Amino acid sequence: MSRPVAFTVDGTLLTCKGVIARLEREFTDLPSGSLVRVVVNEVPNRIDVRAWADRKGHRIVDEVHRDEKFELFIAKEGPLVSPTRAGAVGSAH
Repeated sequence: MSRPVAFTVDGTLLTCKGVIARLEREFTDLPSGSLVRVVVNEVPNRIDVRAWADRKGHRIVDEVHRDEKFELFIAKEGPLVSPTRAGAVGSAH
């Protein structure tokens, strides 16, 4: 993934409800466009994370299945922003 990730939620030791609760809490203060990596190791958790993102209006921009783990990259609603430019004032595009 070439886009910078704001943080990773490791859901491999969490229940599905735990993963969703952590995502709810963490996404609240993120600016639109932030990218988050979520790691889960069970298919039902993967399905629930995808359903949560869809329900909340976030986008799954990539998904990787590696070593019995699923990595989902979720962009918070809105356009993707670069963390190095997100706080820049008066920058030209």
